[in-house]
Amino acid sequence: MHDFAKLHVEDWAKRHGLLAGIALLFAATLAWLGAFGSHDFEPFARVGYWTVIFLVQYGLAAVTMPLLRAWPPLAAGSMVHRVALGTAITSVPMFFVTAAASMSEGTWTPVPSEVFELILAIWIIGGAYLFLWEKLSSAPFPAGRSVEAATPPIPNPPAEAASRHAPATDGLLFERLPPELGRDVICLGNEDHYVRVHTTLGNALILMRFADALDSLSAMEGQRVHRSWWVSRSAVVRIDRFGRTARLQLRNGLTVPVSQPYLALAKRLWGPTHGTVAA
Repeated sequence: MHDFAKLHVEDWAKRHGLLAGIALLFAATLAWLGAFGSHDFEPFARVGYWTVIFLVQYGLAAVTMPLLRAWPPLAAGSMVHRVALGTAITSVPMFFVTAAASMSEGTWTPVPSEVFELILAIWIIGGAYLFLWEKLSSAPFPAGRSVEAATPPIPNPPAEAASRHAPATDGLLFERLPPELGRDVICLGNEDHYVRVHTTLGNALILMRFADALDSLSAMEGQRVHRSWWVSRSAVVRIDRFGRTARLQLRNGLTVPVSQPYLALAKRLWGPTHGTVAA
């Protein structure tokens, strides 16, 4: 357990070191270019100006983007939607920080034309940084040091200790799943070349193909409901219909999307729709 937690801390530190480094790279590049009127600043003032701007941008992204990724309506949605909303949210404090920094250099006045130019610059620069942030932070880092690679295969328990009603746990998925997460799988989510496995005890990211993960669960009672999601039949609390799609509310609090090809089957498995039907 200690090694598992240590690897997660190392992964977090490396990821944020990379993201902070990219922020400083943005700052150095824009300072060198003298972008958005900063060419009028003294060299050291220009470097300091952009460094402050991007350290604030990094801090805002570190708070905003994980919250958006954890919000059920956006968790399984498009990355573009999260980046757009994140840019809209962070642009408000970034406007005041950038305006204050620019006014301190005496190169900016709050007239309509300059306000518009500043807002446009914040959206362009902030959106580009948040796009890279979301792209890099949503992928495991690095692949060679993943938690799963350091997790030894799970030894086969003695036959007398296994419950006769327990689902089969053979296959690559259960060999790589950390033992402390148990074997009561609630759902799987596909994340690029990785699979996020949610159990009743937590979740872990495993390097493997989604198809191989599904093969490992072939003996369990569950259903694929989306090209990127599989859920245990017993984990569903209710199904909410939204037009030609739906969402499953799971007992661990997760919301899983149901795509149109799986909608009819999902309705048969989990009963009548509850909630508001989209117009």
